[in-house]
Amino acid sequence: MMVAALDPAKLIDTGRYPIADPEAPAFAKAVAAAHASFDRDGLALLAGFLTPNACRTMTAEAEAALPRAHRRDTAFSVYRDHAKDRPPEGHPALKSSPFCQWVIATDLLSEQGALRRLFHWEPLTRFVGALVGETLYCTADPLAACNVTVMREGDQHGWHFDSNDFVVSLLLQAPEAGGRFEVRPGARSERGIEHDVVASALGGSDPEVKRPPLEEGTLSIFRGERALHRVSPVEGRRHRFIALFSYDRQPGMMFSHAVRMGAFGRVA
Repeated sequence: MMVAALDPAKLIDTGRYPIADPEAPAFAKAVAAAHASFDRDGLALLAGFLTPNACRTMTAEAEAALPRAHRRDTAFSVYRDHAKDRPPEGHPALKSSPFCQWVIATDLLSEQGALRRLFHWEPLTRFVGALVGETLYCTADPLAACNVTVMREGDQHGWHFDSNDFVVSLLLQAPEAGGRFEVRPGARSERGIEHDVVASALGGSDPEVKRPPLEEGTLSIFRGERALHRVSPVEGRRHRFIALFSYDRQPGMMFSHAVRMGAFGRVA
């Protein structure tokens, strides 16, 4: 007996976000608000984008793949990928941050599952492109195109800057406590990285660190090139699940072997 293919539209609150109907007034309203927020703050949060049932379904898919996930336990400084901006030795901004989580690669997720079906759904790609003002394509990388990070009690994603233009994520399951997205705007300028700002954030004493609300089902689009950011340590027994969708301005984009090895512990 044939099983009907999953309809990605049923995963989304289409009343608030009618992404398959660009002519709908609610589509234009959602795009305008998110685009303005992204331009102003480098961050757009679309709360309630996924339905509660979609969150549960996607979390279950990730849990099924978790035994084969790559465990990442490492630490490095903000300057690992920004050597030219490195401050003098001994500067407190050089303190390393822990990066501890499981990473579930694309090829561990079912092609017909909710996560990969939604990622490859053309209306979502067009919608994300409209939010950032670009024509976008799903990346073709077999490991990194659509992946999930899972954080247990004590895990965290340390302070860093992103190397890509923006990141698209979906919070599938929030932890009991902790696991907060924290961002320090203005930590990097045309002059380079602001070392004293980095040191203040790393030391936990910076009043300019923002903690925007992030609820289950939220679609986030974040420009992390200039804003220092992290996910704080998770507290409690409930894991934090977040899906990451990767897009590019050109079709067929693949990540380097070095990126794959660093994120997934393998290249294929």
